[in-house]
Amino acid sequence: MGLYDRDYYREPEYNPLGDVRPKSVVMILIMINVAIWVFQMILAPINKGAPYEVFKEIFVGSTTGVFDHYYLWQPFTACFLHNDSVQSGAMGAISHLALNMFFLFWFGRQIEHYLGKAKFLVFYLGAGAFGMMFHLTILHLFGSGGSVIGASAATIGIFVFYTLLHPNKKLMVPFTLVSFPIWWLCVFMLSVDLLFSLVPSRSGVAHLAHLGGALFAFLYWYLPSRFILTGPNSVWSFKRKNSSKTRTPNQTKEAKILAFTKPSQESEVIDHEAGPLVEAMPSADPEVEQISNRIDELLDKISQSGQDSLSSEELEFLKENSGKYKSRR
Repeated sequence: MGLYDRDYYREPEYNPLGDVRPKSVVMILIMINVAIWVFQMILAPINKGAPYEVFKEIFVGSTTGVFDHYYLWQPFTACFLHNDSVQSGAMGAISHLALNMFFLFWFGRQIEHYLGKAKFLVFYLGAGAFGMMFHLTILHLFGSGGSVIGASAATIGIFVFYTLLHPNKKLMVPFTLVSFPIWWLCVFMLSVDLLFSLVPSRSGVAHLAHLGGALFAFLYWYLPSRFILTGPNSVWSFKRKNSSKTRTPNQTKEAKILAFTKPSQESEVIDHEAGPLVEAMPSADPEVEQISNRIDELLDKISQSGQDSLSSEELEFLKENSGKYKSRR
């Protein structure tokens, strides 16, 4: 089997909107956030009623809830709540949700494709909860108390991670021909958050939560093994060492060799214990076997960590040798 015969190395079909199917984690998260916001808006007219007060006390992230009552789920649940204030008007109520979902949709799809669905979900929840806890912890330490809601900690984390992945990606200023690298916008946004975190502000924006989400993204990017929860050596990464329980080690090795080269004289060997029919070569070329094993190692590396994890030499080796042995099949 050559390099381009592998399912995970084939070019995906072009889709201008990216992966927006319901099975996309990004789309599922957007639908959950919107559904919860609609539920909040239904309860908003009875803002002083007992049901809504209990709802806020349990699920809104607050210093009282986390540090006094030990509601440790609040940093997670608060990430799915947004502004429901009737006083702010329809546009004010929806803008909080809309801006967060825009960032999640625009940048999250590409991060989901890069990390995979499970790791992306862990990253989203981790950045959101970490940002909430960062915000609440700072307030608690300085004795100023407060509460926080919104997915902005998670979406800022996604935006920072995207910037680290594509720092020189160009952004166009609407209705102009002016463009600038995305890292400029990232630095500007984080500088604003830092500034308003240091000076008194009544903007109602959780700048500390933004900084916490950004810090999570930096830790994820720079710590060894891409952070303990989702790195290649973590419990979330699996490597199948035995692709078939019915084949013996020798048969597995023969099958690997046959994936790259086909002998002129083939024989069929039936292992009555293993069951399936396998092809075997009278003798294996040691050089072919060595190259085959090396290619398998590199393809496993791509499967676990993505193509970007390969060096230029490793990628060149794959392209050259896969094409060579594919032509000999």
